[in-house]
Amino acid sequence: MGAIGDVLADTGINYFSLGLVGTEAVRFEASLLASLHLTARWSRSTLNEQTLASTRHSLMTSLNDLVILTEPWAMIPPANRASAFEHVRLPNPAAPGIEGAVVTWADEAWQILHDRHRATGWTMQATAGTLALLTLLAGDAVVREGRATGMPRDAIDGLIDTLAQAVQAWRAAATWPPNLRLGGSTEDFRRLTRDLRETIDAGPKPDLATMRHLLGLIQPVGLLHTTTMTKLVAGRELWIHGHIPGTVDYARKWQRVPAWITVGEPLARAAQSGHEALNRAVKALNATAHRADQGRLPLGWPPTRAADVRAVQRRDAGANLVRRGVER
Repeated sequence: MGAIGDVLADTGINYFSLGLVGTEAVRFEASLLASLHLTARWSRSTLNEQTLASTRHSLMTSLNDLVILTEPWAMIPPANRASAFEHVRLPNPAAPGIEGAVVTWADEAWQILHDRHRATGWTMQATAGTLALLTLLAGDAVVREGRATGMPRDAIDGLIDTLAQAVQAWRAAATWPPNLRLGGSTEDFRRLTRDLRETIDAGPKPDLATMRHLLGLIQPVGLLHTTTMTKLVAGRELWIHGHIPGTVDYARKWQRVPAWITVGEPLARAAQSGHEALNRAVKALNATAHRADQGRLPLGWPPTRAADVRAVQRRDAGANLVRRGVER
């Protein structure tokens, strides 16, 4: 439970953006309390085998109280308390393959987009293009594994459509006019972007569970990209050279985009559309996470103790010997 708490604390910033609040949180709480109930019953069943002369009575009392308090949650069928929180995991930059590459890339993208003086035209284009690529991979995983993981057909169709919208929008956000620029240098981010794309090209296709995790990691990057792009356009921080769209004017050298020119607004709108579609897809993936019915607690619980199992095995072995003797 402590490890689960650490994971939730580390990823808590994304709860609201991923839709992991409300019902999902209550479901997850019920699963934890049901597990605690099971553990308490098992501990109580083995207490007689422990050497606890002075604390046995008080410990048994505490375990009885814990069993009683947590029993209502254990009575809920597992399928009804399964939660999308079960798919939350810590970002691991040391993970092999695409997962580690995306974690490292997303962290650097987050740092750069937070710093206006590090956000360059190439950074904005590469971020949007990489978001489109990863979203495309997620759509491919849905097509390959959606039915196998228990998703309803309408949910699969909806996810494919939403992810396709996100891909199209992020591609548009990555396609800057050739005469538009935002200067600067980000060599580390270029290297990380190149490494990520090479990893995607060389490695196996990621499964749906991995893409669900990775989309949750890049979703905040998409939001920050959208915010940054909007500020760049509103603050007239983009530069233009050559023909100025919508006019007969021609910029003979690089200059700030004039206030009456809307050349950057389509990029900002495309980024906003990409973020909204990606956000819908992440929430839908969490909502349609496969929830296997693990069955109710067996009526014969707790399980037979090891000593009883050995006695049964000896009895069965003796019976087999007798049977073979009779047959001979």
